[in-house]
Amino acid sequence: MAPLKLLKSNDNSNLLRPEDVSPKLSELRQKAEAIGCDIEALRRRQRELADAAGDATWDAKGDGGSNAATEARVAKILGRQPVEVAPKRDLDRDIQAIGRDIKDREAALLVLDREIDVERRAASAIVMKRLEPAYREIVAQICKSLLELHEANRRYNEFADHVNGNNVDWSGISGMAPWFLGHPNNPDSNLARYLREAVEGSFMKAADFPPEFR
Repeated sequence: MAPLKLLKSNDNSNLLRPEDVSPKLSELRQKAEAIGCDIEALRRRQRELADAAGDATWDAKGDGGSNAATEARVAKILGRQPVEVAPKRDLDRDIQAIGRDIKDREAALLVLDREIDVERRAASAIVMKRLEPAYREIVAQICKSLLELHEANRRYNEFADHVNGNNVDWSGISGMAPWFLGHPNNPDSNLARYLREAVEGSFMKAADFPPEFR
């Protein structure tokens, strides 16, 4: 049997992604990605300012600051160009301002996430509608193969019952019961449940449902 082709040049089934049917979804995701990049940049800047604010403070003993502040004082003593250190209060104000910017952008991302989810669901419905014929063909083929497998399993069990019922020894023959299929007369087996759901979903005809599973 030739492999099933999901992508065909004469239909729209190659539109496999929600973005392919919703330009708005692509736009929303690009916007969300840009805001995410902005947040990361702001966080890096915030950390830099926090480090600088730490360098600009004196320790609890009042006997000196961190490396940058110490280097600035040493440079001044030596008559060299001192290292510029921004006042701590200015740095704190900038850190707080960046924090507000980050929160605003995070709130914007939450709005975009909700809009993206709504748009993705709508676009996915369009995509699946276009892919449904190919999908149904695949499931129908699975059901057909499973029905054939069920019949083989039923014949195997009939053979085994005959051998065991006549007290025949299985020596020299390896038992190969397809235990994973369950008993062919068990209406609660995984195979029976799958085929029952297939009938309910109109993937196979009710008349094709094995009578042993009814």
